[in-house]
Amino acid sequence: MHLKRYGFGAAEVLQVNALCRKLYSASLAVLCYHGVIEAGRPSGRQLYANTVSIPEFEAQLDYIAKWFTPISGADLIAAITEEKPLPKNSVLITFDDGYRNNVTHAAPILRRKGIPAIFHLTTDYIGSRSILWPDEILLRVLDWPESVLTTPVGTFRFSTTDTASERWQIAWRIGQACKRIPAEARNEFLVWLRSETPASPSHYDPEVHEFMSWEEACKLVEYGFEIGSHTRSHPILSGLAREAVAAELCESRAAIEQQTGYRCRVIAYPNGSRDDYSPLVMQEAEKAGYSVAFSVEDRRAGATPPRYAIPRLAIPGHVPLPIFFSKVSGLHTLLGRCG
Repeated sequence: MHLKRYGFGAAEVLQVNALCRKLYSASLAVLCYHGVIEAGRPSGRQLYANTVSIPEFEAQLDYIAKWFTPISGADLIAAITEEKPLPKNSVLITFDDGYRNNVTHAAPILRRKGIPAIFHLTTDYIGSRSILWPDEILLRVLDWPESVLTTPVGTFRFSTTDTASERWQIAWRIGQACKRIPAEARNEFLVWLRSETPASPSHYDPEVHEFMSWEEACKLVEYGFEIGSHTRSHPILSGLAREAVAAELCESRAAIEQQTGYRCRVIAYPNGSRDDYSPLVMQEAEKAGYSVAFSVEDRRAGATPPRYAIPRLAIPGHVPLPIFFSKVSGLHTLLGRCG
């Protein structure tokens, strides 16, 4: 990490990022965030990998405001459906899942800086006390009291000498593997895990894991932000039958429009890698009435992004600012092409 920090720090000082911004000036960058939390969290940074701190978010937005042109979801839709040109160095901010910290921390900063954003909601979780299922699997595996855990994706052993980081790595592996099994098997496993671990996971952090209410979602609309769908239950869409995909896409959109009175025009596919959506999913997104759909392929969207698979850059939590600068400026993209 230190080598990356110094290397990407030098890229900013030596104007490499400036050259990349010029090279990619016609290429849209869509940033994918999840949560914004207070600084100074306790140990166990892995648990906060999908969040950035308030000071980090402020600094990142200041860089965007200085060197880029923030656009709205409406601007993007107009560019794709009406062929209206986007300004050079366009950046679109998006958030996935629908956490309360989006309302309490992210939205006020965005409003103060005059930067638009899209907030994608996982509608079954909005207003509930549930934990998003990938996070709940991870948290409950961390609380597993025995030395052996048998799961649908294999049997795992824990040692009394495991460090917190080693145990987290095992929990993360299990959670990632559970994304690739049938939803029924995963749900059965999660129900069983709940019966064998504390009712409230010991690593649960309300600021990170708690979802917003529908009233708070309406506040985002009042503030002028775009509300998008992130499906009903956050499934891996490529693993579902067509009827189930249609239900996830249509019912989440209907819930948002009914609860907020706002026309939902955009969707972000859960997880979002190329393995997580398919031509069938893209067809159903169009049939469901969405104007555009987002993936998360950790690359720039380009000058003419595919309407129902617009790639986004994943913004990792708690990385040095020079790495963020180089990522949004396009240096990461350039290095990826050279690799």
